[in-house]
Amino acid sequence: MPNERRLTKLNVMTIPYGGTPYGLGQQQIDDARKHNIDLLLHMEHRWGAYLGREVFNDCRKSLKRPMQLLEVFENAGRLAETEGRFLSWVVPETHFPVVQNYVEGIVKKLWIQYGPPQGERSATTGYFCNTLQIAISFVEETTWSKGKQSQGASPNIIHSLDAAHLAMTVDRAEFPVTTIHDSFGCLLADMPELFRLIRCTFLELYKQNPLDDILLEIKGDASNVDIGTLDLSLILDSEYCFA
Repeated sequence: MPNERRLTKLNVMTIPYGGTPYGLGQQQIDDARKHNIDLLLHMEHRWGAYLGREVFNDCRKSLKRPMQLLEVFENAGRLAETEGRFLSWVVPETHFPVVQNYVEGIVKKLWIQYGPPQGERSATTGYFCNTLQIAISFVEETTWSKGKQSQGASPNIIHSLDAAHLAMTVDRAEFPVTTIHDSFGCLLADMPELFRLIRCTFLELYKQNPLDDILLEIKGDASNVDIGTLDLSLILDSEYCFA
């Protein structure tokens, strides 16, 4: 049923982009009203959290190989944080350098008094009762964004390869091509050639096994990942192919 598909679609789509069981559960809670699923309109948070965990755990089985690779990316990010470096790699074919420069401002707490002193000074803080403690992020002083190296590894690697494919396609096209995010566009008369070109450049990029080069640079260990047997040349005849 369509409603059943909606329950898991967003969860499954966002797992490669750093989705966690908690995040998937929050999606379930947020989406219940949007999809007008009567049985879930008054979903309690504990049920949404439960369903998020169930979807995540099921994907470990039904999407075994992609989940294995996701774990490789996340482990490489954690290793980078442990070694005090930003995860970085050079995108194959286009040679574009990628650096996960995730930093955030150092947060400092300040006491701000509004108006004349009121009441007695607090024995705990030493400030008057009309004084507020505020937290300010000083962007001039930065520190590492904790966890971002592992959370960003998978989506950024995917995006970098998508960008390489896009650049190769536009470079090879002998006609104007417009792009919006991950979509290609051209004049109707040029569509058959763009249809062919997208598949040719896709095959050219991935037959080089770009993942091997990236894993080498980010110190990712994929020895435990079960590799599939897809014949990449079949993409040339695929009716649905995009990146």
